[in-house]
Amino acid sequence: MYRSFQILLIEDDANDRALIAHELSTRLNGVRVCSESEASGIAVALERGGFDLVITDYDLGWTNGLVLLKEFKAHWPSIPVIVCSGNPSADLARRAIEIGAIQFVEKCSSGFPQLLRAVENVWSDCGRK
Repeated sequence: MYRSFQILLIEDDANDRALIAHELSTRLNGVRVCSESEASGIAVALERGGFDLVITDYDLGWTNGLVLLKEFKAHWPSIPVIVCSGNPSADLARRAIEIGAIQFVEKCSSGFPQLLRAVENVWSDCGRK
């Protein structure tokens, strides 16, 4: 039986959250995006699991994406995680990959195709495309 591809999107900026969720769900048929922006919702999602992919922003007001990456990998080591940042650096990208991110993507209009490709690659690896 076909099941949609479940993505947890962690983003504290409402505009970025809406744009990313809209683009992923309209460009990739069968993708379902669940957005969280606050610690309490993320804690529930962390306990519940059931996602095929987690996309987290690095620059969150109350924590950062590397902390969340570590938490998700500790609870759900098989769930792939993509880290995004509007202020990327080679050091930040290296640390994210070392901790377990499958990819580090710059969060900007020119970086969106890179994010879309990364999501498509994960989806293909899961055999749902």
